[in-house]
Amino acid sequence: MRTTCKTDQGFHDTDSLNEETYVPVSAGPLDDFPILIEREDEDQSQVTVTLRSMAVGLITTCIGGAIAQVKLFVFKPVAMSVHALVLQVACLVLGRIVENIPGPRWWNPGPLSIKETVFSAIMATSGAAATLSVEVIGAQDLVFGKRPSFSFCLLLSLSIQMIGFGLAGLFRPFLIHPAKTAFPSIFPSISLFLSMSKNTSTTKKQVSMFKKVFTGVLIYETIPTYFAPALQAISPWCLTLPKSPIVTQLFGGSLVGEGLGVFSASLDWVLVDWCAMAFGIFFLSGAYRYNWFDGGNLPFISFELLNSNGTSYNFTQTVYQNGTENIEGVNQIGLPRFSTGLILGLSGILFASSSSITTGLLFHWEEISTVFKKNSDPNLEDPHRKLCKSNADVHAQAFVTLTLLASLSAFICFAGGDSGLAWEAVLTCLLASVVLSLASGIFFGEVGLQLPCNAVFQMLGGVLFPGNALGAMNFTMLGGTIVTKCTSTSQDLKLGQRFKLSGLSVAFSQVIGTLLGAIVHLGTMRLILDSQREVLLQSNGNGIYTSWVLTSLAAQSTTWGLFSGRLYSPGQIYAILPYCFIIGFLVPIPLFLLHKWKPKAGFNRLNVPLFTSSLFNCIKGATSGRMTAMFIGLYTQWFLKRHHSSWYQKYNYIISAALDGGTELAVLILSALVQGGAGFPALTMPTYGTIVLFSIFWGEFVLN
Repeated sequence: MRTTCKTDQGFHDTDSLNEETYVPVSAGPLDDFPILIEREDEDQSQVTVTLRSMAVGLITTCIGGAIAQVKLFVFKPVAMSVHALVLQVACLVLGRIVENIPGPRWWNPGPLSIKETVFSAIMATSGAAATLSVEVIGAQDLVFGKRPSFSFCLLLSLSIQMIGFGLAGLFRPFLIHPAKTAFPSIFPSISLFLSMSKNTSTTKKQVSMFKKVFTGVLIYETIPTYFAPALQAISPWCLTLPKSPIVTQLFGGSLVGEGLGVFSASLDWVLVDWCAMAFGIFFLSGAYRYNWFDGGNLPFISFELLNSNGTSYNFTQTVYQNGTENIEGVNQIGLPRFSTGLILGLSGILFASSSSITTGLLFHWEEISTVFKKNSDPNLEDPHRKLCKSNADVHAQAFVTLTLLASLSAFICFAGGDSGLAWEAVLTCLLASVVLSLASGIFFGEVGLQLPCNAVFQMLGGVLFPGNALGAMNFTMLGGTIVTKCTSTSQDLKLGQRFKLSGLSVAFSQVIGTLLGAIVHLGTMRLILDSQREVLLQSNGNGIYTSWVLTSLAAQSTTWGLFSGRLYSPGQIYAILPYCFIIGFLVPIPLFLLHKWKPKAGFNRLNVPLFTSSLFNCIKGATSGRMTAMFIGLYTQWFLKRHHSSWYQKYNYIISAALDGGTELAVLILSALVQGGAGFPALTMPTYGTIVLFSIFWGEFVLN
């Protein structure tokens, strides 16, 4: 069998007699990841766009759009997104079901092809991506009471996303065609599609495992989410130790901003999400204890703007509805404040934004530089690109036209929508987005690092065009959405190229997914805002719904847009934020020099942006599941991967997708039907007393 595999030296043709061969491929600075290598004997006559592939794609897009980036989880204690593997496995399973439905040839042209499944999956992931624009629209609605018509919001969101889509098409010579931009994030998807597309005994076992785990977690998740929410956060320390702020700050974590969740456990799979806790626990606690940023009298962790006494900052008194400052109101109640935990978390994000650029340039310059070399060297071109050249593609002129029309539409929306952005601000943001989209795409495609650009746009908009909170939010929305959409579109284009889908079919699936996804995102956002507005306006929500994602976005944009000179300039209380951004460019340099001095010492594995960004992960959302996540992560990624590698390769991603998919579907159903999310009356479980079955210290029942 003749195959093509990617190694550290590039792509090579090899001969193999094995049915399946795994080749270790670097998936990023910290991980070595075996993926299934390509087969050159794939059936080139496989169909792609069929009625059933469209149906599967549309169904999964609707489901993914409802529970993706602006889904119900944005209003949950832990903000999550639907993983691409979940949608891809859903397309595989649903495609198998549809395949067995008899009908005429226009419905069932034969066995389900791998190209049909990839087409459906790209449509679904496109509908579940790049929705920062909808989050900003929701934040302006909730915080400032600004609600344009649904059609206007839809046009604005689609215009911004289409700019990113067009840029991805224009950047294909740099991001899609070169062999070096492999997009390591799609390696699990490649392995999944190639392994599960075969009708073998292994595939049947994988599908069976997925169905069992998916069904099991779907049923189980109803217990901590609805029937027994106390299981979401089990902390014997909070139950037994005397009630005090220090105990709550360290061991609390059932509510957003309550504490760090140290030594707490959670039986709710929604709250299980890895983060580097060890450093953050001591660092954040020490900073609060020693009154950093004069935050000792404020809440330990809070995502909203605060007064100097720790109460919520009054937006209506200090900010006019058009986003400008009410000077008299600000003079009466003073400048807004942030909690110490949030300031340090944001410092970590800005530090990671700049240090990731330096890290990529220093440690991966050889790989990145090849992207800009001419493709006359056949070894620099992706071999899958060579096989796709005869397929129908979208010309660059079409992407230029789309980008220009979408930009014009965005200009019109911002000009007529009381956005607080002048034309020069929109133009500046578009130009910055072009540069950062290319940089982010190269880093994400080659290194596996996604540049956290939202914080950069917040700072850039506030510094260059101060004076309007809505303007700062819209500046962030425009730039952040374009960059995110460009990178996600490029990733899907690479996946389609890998499976020899025509560029035209991939672009078609992405456009359909984006259109449908935007409608579902906006509809879900409006539905929750209307039915749960009173709960969302509370500081910590009610444990079921919370607005910390939207509140944090509005708070940061307001301070950058209105008070940047009085809060972030040198000598002011929060000057650490721009300082961290500047220092972040410099910190990886000593590590690089040490690596050059001692190449085998492992200094290249000290990932500065990954470490610093974990500060924000330590505080975001409900934290009670952090310790559970760390235990599960160590068990699966160290013990199983090392001692049961064959089982790990066979079931790891299948089980992961089943757990995430079952959890997300359960929360979607419960939130919409029994917790009031869809506007139906909330069905409250009767409470006959809170029973704690076991207490470590006292060994007795506690009855309320």
